[in-house]
Amino acid sequence: MKNETDILKNDLKTLGPVKAIETESYPRWLSWLFLAAALVYCLIIPPFQSPDETFHFFKSYQVAVGGVKNTHGQGGLGYVLPQDVRELTGSTFPLKAVESGEKYVVSDVLKHVFHTSNTSGSVFVVFPNAASYSPTMYLPQALGIFVARALDAPILLQFYSGRFVNALCGILLALAAISIMPFGRSVMVGILALPMTLFQIGSLSPDSTILGLSFLVTAMAFYSIQPRNMMNWQSVAMPLAIIGLILAKGVYLPIAAAGFSIKNKLSNRNQLIVLGAIAAGIVLFLAWTALGGHGGGFQASLVSRKTLQREITAIPMEQLQFILASPFSYCYVLITSIVDRLPTYIVGIIGRFGWNTIILPIPLYLFAGFALVVCLVKSASAKKTVDKGQLTWWLILCLGMLVLIETALYLTGTPYGADYIQGTQGRYFTPFLPLLGIVMAGFLRTTSAWQRFTEKMFAPSIVVLIAGGVMAACVSYWTI
Repeated sequence: MKNETDILKNDLKTLGPVKAIETESYPRWLSWLFLAAALVYCLIIPPFQSPDETFHFFKSYQVAVGGVKNTHGQGGLGYVLPQDVRELTGSTFPLKAVESGEKYVVSDVLKHVFHTSNTSGSVFVVFPNAASYSPTMYLPQALGIFVARALDAPILLQFYSGRFVNALCGILLALAAISIMPFGRSVMVGILALPMTLFQIGSLSPDSTILGLSFLVTAMAFYSIQPRNMMNWQSVAMPLAIIGLILAKGVYLPIAAAGFSIKNKLSNRNQLIVLGAIAAGIVLFLAWTALGGHGGGFQASLVSRKTLQREITAIPMEQLQFILASPFSYCYVLITSIVDRLPTYIVGIIGRFGWNTIILPIPLYLFAGFALVVCLVKSASAKKTVDKGQLTWWLILCLGMLVLIETALYLTGTPYGADYIQGTQGRYFTPFLPLLGIVMAGFLRTTSAWQRFTEKMFAPSIVVLIAGGVMAACVSYWTI
């Protein structure tokens, strides 16, 4: 039975926005390397050393014990959890200032692996940052914790079980996307190999599933924009992936819109499936926002990146009214913030471990840039082109996501009426980078010499990039 890319190649050479489809070469053994790397990151990242992992653990545990809706208590949104859950994040594994030279010792972690806590009872735990997220984002972590709890495993093994299943879910979704990509596969591989991408996949963060879903929706967009109907499994898988992605974080909705073709009529079956999935995702997202205990008036105290003084974030609706009252002023804030923070975003995309405090070795950043260029040129050198109109539509979507992400942080993480945007991190842009890379590869033209060079350098570059990230994590966190 022919695979999907073969069907596209044989049947659609002159139809739709995608022409002359051929599969980019991809060594299958790289998939095993990615799988191994994701699981290695699960082990080498010390407990709670991923951004907000403490709060993600609380939320995952809430879902694992059957909690869906949050409760209000002293300090804000949270849930009643076992006492040993709170103990693990506090007295057992307090956060170390790794950026200041504090390191973890393997023996100190191992002695807690099979340690059973004598603590009993429950306690209300506050985690407002994660409490507002849809529980669907935490199903993989919750499954791992649930199984470990059923086996009466110690609390630390429950934590690692949650990490393991979360990493497995994220990396398998990403590899599935790569396997069906008819164009831009090398770009997606390069982005997956970045230290920060694998670091997030190997943690308890829902970013693992978000990355996997975003990669999968991007890959399946190539099939939905074709005139021929998607196969039955695609007609089911794509809307489920779209709904899951929108429920996770609404700012990534434009990735789903990549499935719209600029040439197919809206009455086309594929287009109706995408439209229906987006509509369902929006409805479910708004329903969770209304019923899930979002706490729309939640405000946080933070240190301003501009004034270096502690300030209070704005109430989102009040900040939105400010934007609507002064749209041109906000456009200035948006543009200047992006330009000002662009170098920080690039560093964050490639890799910034810990709670965004650990800078990787400079040569690793330079090599990551080289590897990404190799992947981009390799995709651009493939004998395939995407219609420029479709590429332009995808570029518009990427720019739209940039604006949405920045605006979301201005609404929820920035003081009222500020002339800057606070809290945006480079890793927030990773979900739409494959789509952006595809656009760049589609417009880029290369020579046969470059094609031969990138074919030779592709696999070695990916291996070195993955190995470099793993080594950097080991050196950053552990006393050898």
